[in-house]
Amino acid sequence: MNNKRWLYLGVATISTLFLGLIYAWSLFRAPFSEVFKTWTVAQMSMTFTISMIMFCLGGLIGGQLGKKFGVKVRLLISAVLLLIGFFMVSTLNPADASGSLMKLYIFYGIFGGGGVGIGYNAVITTITRWFPDKVGLASGIMLMGFGLGGLVLGSVVTKFIAKIGIFPTFKLLAITIFVVMVVAAIIIKSPEAPAAGTSKAAVVDDKTHHY
Repeated sequence: MNNKRWLYLGVATISTLFLGLIYAWSLFRAPFSEVFKTWTVAQMSMTFTISMIMFCLGGLIGGQLGKKFGVKVRLLISAVLLLIGFFMVSTLNPADASGSLMKLYIFYGIFGGGGVGIGYNAVITTITRWFPDKVGLASGIMLMGFGLGGLVLGSVVTKFIAKIGIFPTFKLLAITIFVVMVVAAIIIKSPEAPAAGTSKAAVVDDKTHHY
């Protein structure tokens, strides 16, 4: 169990690293402003605001989904939302500034933010159950991955934007994040229910020794 749970934690941390890219809006803002010169700073900042609101809502939705579905289904939902969100951003039309701004709000803000919220909730709630003895450590490592996403992957993303442009970069990110989340969905598993029953039995047994 110990070996597997550390593998799950490692895969979960890699996935949170990519999910943390939603925080890297500042990397995309300047390239977008060069393409869409009529967009104001306030309009572009609204994209990040929407994505953060949807991240919180996605976490809540993910919690509700967790009552009906396992971690695999929730991670696949996250993967699909992020694939659609980032891929559709790559199709924005420079000739239609106002229409493209609404698309950006919908696909980066709603789909991207919501997808990250559902995915983040899925890995955090599942992996911490594998570490009842080290909940703080496990959640801290995953949170570190999430927080460092923009920083660690930011320089790579910036190089791609400079080399191939903002739209192809979003297409590449869509595919990469989708693959990462699907791999996480295949590898990460929830702790078996009988294990929880065993621990309860052990607790009962332990209590009987005190009498």
